[in-house]
Amino acid sequence: MTSRGLGAVATAAVAAAALWGCGPPASPLEMNVVTTQFAVQAVPGFADERGDAMLIDSAGALVRVRADGSRGALEAHPGNRVAVGGVSAVFPMGPHSALVAAAGGLFVAQEGWIIDPGWASGLDPAGVTGAADPGDGTAWIAHQSGLYQVNGGVLSELKIGGQSVTGITALAAAPAEDGSAGIWYSDAGGLHVVASTSSGLVVRSSTLGAGDGKDALVMASLGDGERRGGELWVYSGAGLFRLSAGGWSSVGMGAKPEGLAARGRVAWVSAGGKLWRYDADLDTWEIANGITGLRLLAADAAGGAWFSINGALRSVQRERIPRLVGLDTSEVKTVTDVTVRALIPPGPDAQTVTYQLEGEQVVAGPVTFSLGGEDAEGSALPYSLLGLTTGTHILRATAQYSDGTQATREVPFQYQPYDNAPLSWAADIYPIHVQRCSRCHETGPGHDLATYELWKADAGRIAQAVSDRRMPADGPLDPLARTKIIRWVQTGAAP
Repeated sequence: MTSRGLGAVATAAVAAAALWGCGPPASPLEMNVVTTQFAVQAVPGFADERGDAMLIDSAGALVRVRADGSRGALEAHPGNRVAVGGVSAVFPMGPHSALVAAAGGLFVAQEGWIIDPGWASGLDPAGVTGAADPGDGTAWIAHQSGLYQVNGGVLSELKIGGQSVTGITALAAAPAEDGSAGIWYSDAGGLHVVASTSSGLVVRSSTLGAGDGKDALVMASLGDGERRGGELWVYSGAGLFRLSAGGWSSVGMGAKPEGLAARGRVAWVSAGGKLWRYDADLDTWEIANGITGLRLLAADAAGGAWFSINGALRSVQRERIPRLVGLDTSEVKTVTDVTVRALIPPGPDAQTVTYQLEGEQVVAGPVTFSLGGEDAEGSALPYSLLGLTTGTHILRATAQYSDGTQATREVPFQYQPYDNAPLSWAADIYPIHVQRCSRCHETGPGHDLATYELWKADAGRIAQAVSDRRMPADGPLDPLARTKIIRWVQTGAAP
């Protein structure tokens, strides 16, 4: 190479360093990697609390992969009006559901179903650019034609001055700059946040540097933690940026980022062919040893990630953290009884899971590792939150494994209990059934729930499915409706 060529390379390196920084101080880390037999497309997907991923395989079909690398059950709902067809994009839409853009339209994937939700029939699936879940029972969808909200199974468009919001490139639910709840989106004008006020929804522009947030490629959010609040992460052509309680800051990775994914309290960044992990609670960076040339696909709330190398699918965790079902990161719990179980990642068996909550310690064993223990048939029992003060709490679950190792999961949540006055099926539950449940559980393939007697007979399973966000299967249930169903069961399931 000539001296002129070396000079050009040096100039380019200096320019790249100025744009992308020198990379954060990071500790090397040996990750726990699970290999799979799946070939997938290098496009973002979705991963849930269980560690299951919804991704697009090499043939263009949606595939569900379990945390241990095996194939999970997944099929089109028999009640769908059209065939799903080839899948082009997958967007996280909630803790347990993904929005799927396919040849047949827009669908919601949750657990083992791909469901036509009905409300999406007017949206061209090719125009979707993002989805977000603010945790209040609604969902938001960014589309080339506008910005839409799904509330109670109904789709509505947010307009500004009577005009549609078009040209959105990325979407995320994260705190606004004043700390209030917000829905962020990016377009050619920069970053904007939709915030709720006493007079309704308002849209404000961000104070991030001019041009830095324009046409963002990826947005991701971190939930609230015990020591630090929620955050927004933005990757655009101008760099990688982070909005935390201290305001906006630039995140230099030492190379141009290729991918960004965040759930729970962990952000993953692929840059320079390497995989970086940021822990928002500890404010620390780590870099995975031996993982290079990857494509980052998804992150889950337990701190894990999915990626591909030359199309071959892999998942990774820092350590074998137990996954908690029945309590989501930053969730607002409005009922007194919760059913929480620990799912154990692949590897040596767990001997016990020790829970800690406000000074109380509960030791749970196999099979369910249930916080509330088990009944005579081995089913998980609920645990009472009575006695907890209203506000933020942390549930810690430490798994002790047969090889002598252990790992702890921390889940921050809000306890905001409603009163426990009995509810009735006729006045409080039946309207929810008509609006959100009847399509599957009267004329569809779900088991029949058309009467009070059928609801009462299955009350425990219904409450658990609603609490775990497995139902309704066509999209989020608002917190009040979810709370009503659980309270109805807890207070006697009155007619």
